[in-house]
Amino acid sequence: MIEIAVVAEAEADLRIASKLADRMLFLEDPCSWLHGQHPEDFRSWCGLKPGTTFTRWPEIRSLSKSFPRLMYLRRNQPEPRLPDYAPARKAILLSTLLRPKSPPSALLLIRDLDNQEERRAGLKQAISEIPTLVVLIATPNPQREAWVLNGFLCGNESESGELRQITRDLGFDPCIQAERLRHSSRTDSPERDPKRIVERLTEGKFEREELCWTQTSITMLRDRGEKTHLADYLDEVRRLLPLLGQ
Repeated sequence: MIEIAVVAEAEADLRIASKLADRMLFLEDPCSWLHGQHPEDFRSWCGLKPGTTFTRWPEIRSLSKSFPRLMYLRRNQPEPRLPDYAPARKAILLSTLLRPKSPPSALLLIRDLDNQEERRAGLKQAISEIPTLVVLIATPNPQREAWVLNGFLCGNESESGELRQITRDLGFDPCIQAERLRHSSRTDSPERDPKRIVERLTEGKFEREELCWTQTSITMLRDRGEKTHLADYLDEVRRLLPLLGQ
């Protein structure tokens, strides 16, 4: 049994990332020795602190206060720090500092990019400095809802009509080109807000939203999610296979 620590913005991020990982590792790859096995027999998800299910990004600052050396991070490399480098590096170090006797086998960092690709580069920058821990990244672009839209398939005529209207309003299909959406305030193109679009298409029902990542084929999720980094994440989870075989 391996433990995978998770840092995310909300529990909904963990739900979609963990289910997609289980599908890839235990259900979708017939060549994998894990195909058909029960995920709960091989892996568990946890937070950085013992007894938690995941850790929220804002908690990283407060958790770091117990370790003064984390308050001022210095790097030997000449290149500048990129966005999200510091909290990512702290999260990686905290995964061991908070659990010195039973550190997690791997760490998953889930971070919305909000159309800022440099955030993804910053996460990779932090990971490259600590190669001893397996660290996966899930970076929905612009937000988690983009991955939901990547998996949305109309289930009835009402949903089809709603999607047609949204597509007309936007000038593109938000399920196929979700990366073009933007989180907006009420005064700045709210029709491009992926959260609003998902709510319209699913009528705010989580059970309907969940079908988008549990029932839609992995092939379609890959095709639609190339620019939202969903395809990248599906590749990332394969790095857990060697750990599961130990």
